[in-house]
Amino acid sequence: MAELLNSFFTNQFIPHGHCYLWQPGLVGLHILSDALIALAYYSIPLMLVYFVRKRQDLPFNWIFLMFGAFIIACGTTHIMEIWTLWHPTYWLSGAIKALTAFVSVVTAVELVPLIPLALALPSPAQLQAINNQLEERVNERTAELAAANQLKDELLVQEQTARQQVTNILESISDAFFALDNEWRFTYINYKAAQLLQKSKAELLGNNVWQEFSQEIDSKFYPEFHQAVEENVTVQFEAFYPPLNLWLEVRAYPAVNGLSVYFQDITARKQEQALLALQKCVLEKIATSAPLPEVLNTLAKLIEEQSDKTICSILLLNEDKTKLFPAAGVSVPESYNQALALGVPVGAGIGSCGTAAYTKKSAIADIASDPSWADFRNLALLSNLQTCWSTPLFASNGDVLGTFAVYYRTLRQPSEFDRQLIEVSTHLAEIAILRQRSEQALRYSEARLRRVVESNTIGIFFWNIDGNISDGNNAFLEIVGYTQQDLRSGKIHWQQMTPPEYRHADERALEELRTKGIYSVYEKEYIRKDGSRVPILIAGTLLENFEDRGVAFVLDLSERKQIEADLEQSNSILRAVIEGSTDAIFMKDLQGRYSILNSTTAKIIGKPIEEIVGKKDAEVFPVEIAQQIEKIDRSIMTSKVADVFEEIVPMQGELHTFSTAKTLCRNEKGDVIGIIGIARDISDRKRIEQQIRELNQDLEHRVKERTAQLEVANKELEAFSYSVSHDLRAPLRSIDGFSLALLECYGEQLDDKGKHYLQRVRNASQRMGQLIDDLLLLARVTRSEMHFQTVNLSEIVEAIAHDLQHSQPERIVKSIVAPHVTAQGDPRLLKIAFENLLNNAWKFTSKKSDPIIEFGTLSQPDNTTVYFVKDNGAGFDQTYATNLFGAFQRLHTADEFPGTGIGLATTRRIVHRHGGRVWANGAVEQGATFYFTLHD
Repeated sequence: MAELLNSFFTNQFIPHGHCYLWQPGLVGLHILSDALIALAYYSIPLMLVYFVRKRQDLPFNWIFLMFGAFIIACGTTHIMEIWTLWHPTYWLSGAIKALTAFVSVVTAVELVPLIPLALALPSPAQLQAINNQLEERVNERTAELAAANQLKDELLVQEQTARQQVTNILESISDAFFALDNEWRFTYINYKAAQLLQKSKAELLGNNVWQEFSQEIDSKFYPEFHQAVEENVTVQFEAFYPPLNLWLEVRAYPAVNGLSVYFQDITARKQEQALLALQKCVLEKIATSAPLPEVLNTLAKLIEEQSDKTICSILLLNEDKTKLFPAAGVSVPESYNQALALGVPVGAGIGSCGTAAYTKKSAIADIASDPSWADFRNLALLSNLQTCWSTPLFASNGDVLGTFAVYYRTLRQPSEFDRQLIEVSTHLAEIAILRQRSEQALRYSEARLRRVVESNTIGIFFWNIDGNISDGNNAFLEIVGYTQQDLRSGKIHWQQMTPPEYRHADERALEELRTKGIYSVYEKEYIRKDGSRVPILIAGTLLENFEDRGVAFVLDLSERKQIEADLEQSNSILRAVIEGSTDAIFMKDLQGRYSILNSTTAKIIGKPIEEIVGKKDAEVFPVEIAQQIEKIDRSIMTSKVADVFEEIVPMQGELHTFSTAKTLCRNEKGDVIGIIGIARDISDRKRIEQQIRELNQDLEHRVKERTAQLEVANKELEAFSYSVSHDLRAPLRSIDGFSLALLECYGEQLDDKGKHYLQRVRNASQRMGQLIDDLLLLARVTRSEMHFQTVNLSEIVEAIAHDLQHSQPERIVKSIVAPHVTAQGDPRLLKIAFENLLNNAWKFTSKKSDPIIEFGTLSQPDNTTVYFVKDNGAGFDQTYATNLFGAFQRLHTADEFPGTGIGLATTRRIVHRHGGRVWANGAVEQGATFYFTLHD
């Protein structure tokens, strides 16, 4: 290896200059040429390298580097040509040439495949065109970028505007809104949310929601919000927020960076739902005819559930509208309820309930300080009742039914929801009370209808449009003269019984029936079975759900027609008496116009009757006299007292003195409809005093005659009552007697059902007889004359109790009678009253093993004595206490306890005639107490 290197630098050869013979010109020529070539060859690669470094994007840039290497190698060979002129290192020069040859060959080889690729490169023209296109695209792109930048700026502005709009929207929406980030921190809260949460934005923004509202971690908010975030779902729920006493409806929407929450106050909606639910529950009970106490207690309980720390009490007004008694209030403290059970008087300043019922306005009171609570304050405060709000209950006509009271255990004013709650509750209570009273009235009406049908006091029959009569009561058959056999065999037709002249009236009734379902009362005649005619009054209606069947009510007008004829005859006689009287007789209406007058009156006035009727005094008399007459008339109308006076009236050119009697004229209802006057010319009496005294005596005699006539009329009326009683008893005795005869004579031929029917007929006739006796007793009690004296009531009670024990010696009844109880009254009527009360007590204790009947007295603060009869018998529901004293009103069936329902009505009339009042308290199976007062 060392020898090879040495051979490269050996000088064993002769320098190349010897070849040029060292001729200076030739040597110089080669040196200059080789030097310039080498310089050029070395500069070209430098420029190529520079070019390649600057244009690294050019394809095939490596070929330029190979060309540079090749050119450098070539330049080096020319340098070696100069070197070998003096230094014969031809091995080195040959090696450099060999290297140059290698680089040249490699470059040539690489260039061969590169030529097609180079030829494919675009020409300058193409490059220019491409460049032009690129410039166009650059320009377009520049314009697009400028537009994009402008759009970006606009979008930024729009984004800012949109953010502001969103903020404005969130601030203006009715919903409360706040946003939380992923760390549960407030990032936004609108005004409504800050208002509802009662915290400012500054207090909340950036703070953790669960730290600000730590009490809600255990509420519904915490799991719902976490579910929305963890499951990436929208949640919607309702929750109660105790700190603010609000119901909230919440909607939470998950987002990439947190949670958006909308919520709103739905307390009012919840309260409305509660009110609707309350109404639905109570109305359902009313619709299903639940008992009134159950309905009212349900209502009170629902109100207490809706309003915290509230107690409800419903009081109803008694029949005489003087006191309020409890009807509902399951939560009212027992001690306070017992005080209410004694009755709350109605009046101004008597507690909230008494005041509300009296003033017909709501009364709200602070129990501890309100003066109206003086009598009840201690008891209420002991029951922890601080505030009372009482609202009156009204009937449809404005009458007070009772009160609805709400008690609060704290001192407070009712909220708006409380007011809505009470308004709805009072309305529901009024509906329930009125519904119950309507049902009672309906039952009473049905009972009366049954009695009418069963008593056969009015004819009733069922018909169809074809004229057939399918059923009818005995009263109807008696009117038309047919029998039950005729009815069953279909022989009775209402069209055939109608005379031809009345068929047009029937057609009008049928037309009215088709349009209204009922036809008005009208008069017609029926042809009886025997061919005679009977005048009737008829009315009817279609049966429910039928268009061709109905019921008709028929009243026999034979007696009324006879009375009308007698009345017309009496009127004719009266007109003749009035017209024939020498006295002036006249009548004026409420406006002072003459409506009736006789010829004497017309003669006094000096005009025909037809010119006076309808005229006033000012139109027929001089002004001074007319004013005097009108003044007297006004005095009588105002005082409502008859008056007799003297007046001077011009007659036939002379002044005559008349004694005039004037009194109010009333219709059958008792309403004043005018003035009746009788005027007599007493001018001669003024001249002759004796004649005046005789005239007065004559007048007194006429008064006595009139009084005697009235007494006779009263006696005739009483005789008529007994006659009617006898006439009504006669068919009853026949029914009872023949029924007994059938049972005794033909009992073996009758089956059990036939015997049962006959026994029912006997029982009904006996009950009807008892009913007649009771009605006559009731009538006698009403019109009999009163004889007041001191009556020992204890003796009356003891005598009646002794008689009752004697009538049923097998019963052992403990009688407690207060001794020496006396009163001022009619002894006969008071005995009847006690007989009814004690008979009731005896009857209703019949099922008790240890019956007790007590009579005694109570003293009232106003010194009024209250008498009572008390028993421990079957008792009654206090709700129906007001019905006890009505005629035919019974709270038990006849099978349980016999009776007609007249006794207590008779007792009530006797007490009223003594100027007192009667009432009762009781409870089912806990006995009853009847109280009454008697005024001196």
